[in-house]
Amino acid sequence: MAEDPTQTPSVARMYDYFLGGTHHTPVDRAAADVVIAANPDQRRLVRANRDYLGRVVRELAGGYGIRQFVDIGSGLPTADPVHEVAARVAPDVRVVYVDHDPAVVAESRALLADGGGRHVTAIAGNLLDPESVLGDPDLVAVLDPEQPIAVLMLAVLHFFSDRDDPFGAVAAYRDLLAPGSSLALSYLGTGDDPEWEDKLDATEDVYQGASQQYFPRTRLQVLRFFEGFELLEPGLSTVAEWRPDSAPDPDLARIATYGFAGVGRKPTT
Repeated sequence: MAEDPTQTPSVARMYDYFLGGTHHTPVDRAAADVVIAANPDQRRLVRANRDYLGRVVRELAGGYGIRQFVDIGSGLPTADPVHEVAARVAPDVRVVYVDHDPAVVAESRALLADGGGRHVTAIAGNLLDPESVLGDPDLVAVLDPEQPIAVLMLAVLHFFSDRDDPFGAVAAYRDLLAPGSSLALSYLGTGDDPEWEDKLDATEDVYQGASQQYFPRTRLQVLRFFEGFELLEPGLSTVAEWRPDSAPDPDLARIATYGFAGVGRKPTT
């Protein structure tokens, strides 16, 4: 008998729950509540990551003229999704959401049917297979691979072990993308605070039983993802410190210390 996916916590639906959304099940909420109990700052971290996503999209669309976005590991397009944020800057922006979970993709398409428009779609894809993702017929029907694309990998790369070779996958995206394209990522990493290590251990325990497991890395390891890209200012920072709209809340800055965030641009020459 096939396993019932609703009985396994979904990373995408847990993320939606952290954001205060409505697209989650009792199993997702129970797992997410364990994470929150271990780390009461979890909701603020997730919200800060979402706010960072909004700033990245606005900067790339408004300041760098990017009109094409691929959000890989997107989860559900709720709570300020890429296409809505981008449309406020440039109505002609095109967006493709990519998730490995067919159930999440189906739900995403249903949500987008109520207002996504013909320049927005969701596809099933494996981050580790760049050629398949960027060559997907539904993606190519929306995006022009010969023009710059911003690839977003927010809060997703930490779900891949070294054995998966996420570094090789990101390098392959870089090679396939047109000059002027961008890579934006956020990553929940490691820290020196013993209390954080305890929270991290509890978080890892939860994700061991979820749809994806969690693999923390150091700052230097995360920097490897940007090889071949020119890091935009302020370099590899945190989700709170990357081009904030206002002075970051000191408490939020403390919470975000253990996450990394950055945007790289593929050189045009």
